[in-house]
Amino acid sequence: FLICSLSLVTFAVKRDLPQNRLQLTFTLVLTLVAFKFVVNQCLPKISYLTYLDKYVISSLFILTLICLWHGLIVVIDKIILEHFGMVWDNLETYVIIGMAFSYVAYNVGFVIMIFSVACKRRRIMKQKDREYTERVKMQMRSKGMRAKRMLQQTHQLHEVKENGQSPAVAFI
Repeated sequence: FLICSLSLVTFAVKRDLPQNRLQLTFTLVLTLVAFKFVVNQCLPKISYLTYLDKYVISSLFILTLICLWHGLIVVIDKIILEHFGMVWDNLETYVIIGMAFSYVAYNVGFVIMIFSVACKRRRIMKQKDREYTERVKMQMRSKGMRAKRMLQQTHQLHEVKENGQSPAVAFI
């Protein structure tokens, strides 16, 4: 999130120096790629994309769009500035606002998706764990009650035998 957020700061560099903007953005792309490699080395190897993989890939896509913008601005400056003048000066402001808004909206959507999908599964598993624990406790209690009843019956049987009665007649 922080690496990709820094890409919006590249718009603060003067438009007259597009190579500086591109250098900054490419540096952020390389940083993100290095981050992905480090994370992949630390996590176990699996055959599917995790949420972290999906987020890093989408961040690379966003950085690529910003790199394209900084590369195309040079060409667009030469062609369109002659025809539209002042409108073009405001266009870059609209582009950065649009990119920032879409990036924030994507992150909010991603967090909501994580909470509703991944955390929902975790909540379901915790609920199942609680239910299983309660069932085991109930079984232990019922075994305890059964054992207690058997102990009481054994004591009664011993009392009957000590009194000299027949065990079959005493329990009837």
